[in-house]
Amino acid sequence: MKVSGRGEVFFSDFGAEVQIVQLENDSLTINTSNLLAFECTLQWDIKMVKPGMQMLAAGLSNVTVSGTGLVAISSFGTPFVLQVNEPTYVDVQAALAWSSSLQTDIKSTFKVGSLIGRGSGESFQMLFTGDGFVVVQPSEAPRLPTRG
Repeated sequence: MKVSGRGEVFFSDFGAEVQIVQLENDSLTINTSNLLAFECTLQWDIKMVKPGMQMLAAGLSNVTVSGTGLVAISSFGTPFVLQVNEPTYVDVQAALAWSSSLQTDIKSTFKVGSLIGRGSGESFQMLFTGDGFVVVQPSEAPRLPTRG
């Protein structure tokens, strides 16, 4: 959705907290499910973390925004920042945003036991390598109630 004109606009994401990030000639990669809004002064590009795996785990596409402007990111709980200077693993649904300079990959610990209730529930993790930071939310998105 594109919004233009004069006035105030309010966005929400099922009661999530909203974090406003100011970019100054910089770039940030954001999980698409957590990108709420950004100013038109920013350039953007959609990318896949690991093409071909989108059916197996959530959060594998992301948007890189760059330039100067404001970005609104939604999070379930107050996010925290992990500095990355050695390989760092984060649950795919907890990774909100990260330095665009980082390299990403998806690692799986899926075992057949996960199908019969013997798994940890965290079958996929994002691996971050390089020098930068990862912004992590402390909770996964709440499940929406179903109509019945």
